[in-house]
Amino acid sequence: MRPRSETQLQRNALRGKWVILSGEANGEALPKEFLSAVSITFDDAFELKVSDFFECRSPFVLDGTASPKTIMLTGTGSSKATWKGDADKVQVTTSLLLQRYWLHSKFSGIYELEGNKLKLCIAQGGYSPLKRFDSRTDDGALFGALNLVLVQAPGGQAGWVQLFNGTDLAGWRPGSKQGFKVAEGVIMGTAPFDRTAVLTHGKEFDDFHCRIEAKVIRPGSAYVDFVVCRT
Repeated sequence: MRPRSETQLQRNALRGKWVILSGEANGEALPKEFLSAVSITFDDAFELKVSDFFECRSPFVLDGTASPKTIMLTGTGSSKATWKGDADKVQVTTSLLLQRYWLHSKFSGIYELEGNKLKLCIAQGGYSPLKRFDSRTDDGALFGALNLVLVQAPGGQAGWVQLFNGTDLAGWRPGSKQGFKVAEGVIMGTAPFDRTAVLTHGKEFDDFHCRIEAKVIRPGSAYVDFVVCRT
């Protein structure tokens, strides 16, 4: 059996549904109402949905060996829009972005995948390749780029259950008066020098694998406990 290439591994790692934590277009932050209404799915194609009134699909090509890693949307897929009622901020933003970007046939960009967090920056095709994650391009792209930070949606990757949704502590039980918060898509916890902060998830599992990405800031320490209940 031939080993999978780095690009194949990256393509498999991207599979699933992603939601946007933050985003900007041509140097301007996108409205939170719009970001919360958008989802992106990678399967055999790149799919973008905005609420229940716009969606598009496009084949995509990755180069997982490039630095930074590159993605190209070929623009040969399909799209449809169903505008509903009076235009709200989500629909207005979607319409403006469609006028800026999605009327063009191809897009190229760069991405960076770290665990369940994805950085994605794309711009119109036909210009110099992007080199950094910045929506203000200096390569002549007329409307700049879309620069997004995404997190994989709960259950977005086959076989895995996401315990953290990337936005809040839903499903978790912090200890009383212990400082846990969500910032930039990660859970952050602090405690006095002589105390221990505890965060417990409320769901029970059996016969499972657990995958955790963590960073400890010295001189602190951290550990993971599994509570086993015998019946």
